Amino acid sequence: SSSAASDVYKRQSMGCASVIKMPPMVDRHDCHGCPFRFRDESNLRRLLNQEQLNPVDKALPGIKPTQGDIEEIVKDAKGEHYTRACYKYFMATHPEAHRDSLFRSPFEYHSFSK
Repeated sequence: SSSAASDVYKRQSMGCASVIKMPPMVDRHDCHGCPFRFRDESNLRRLLNQEQLNPVDKALPGIKPTQGDIEEIVKDAKGEHYTRACYKYFMATHPEAHRDSLFRSPFEYHSFSK
């Protein structure tokens, strides 16, 4: 069942602090781990400028951070405030979200993205 698979993933999911401490696993197609930690500035900006599916309804126009949001996110990432950059990205791409704390794990981010 999908619930059982979700429970397994949740147990196996590392926290953000552990992911950030891991060595980067980057190839030309993907970035595994924290994109705010392991992407260089130009690749991070490219990622941030990509339109994402609208979290409210996939039939609605895509969404992406504003240029002001992007500048703040990049500044946080360059300052090694990766979880804060992640939170700001989430809030910029989930305008209906009500959240006032940083994420503790990729699983938590994923869960709130739905």
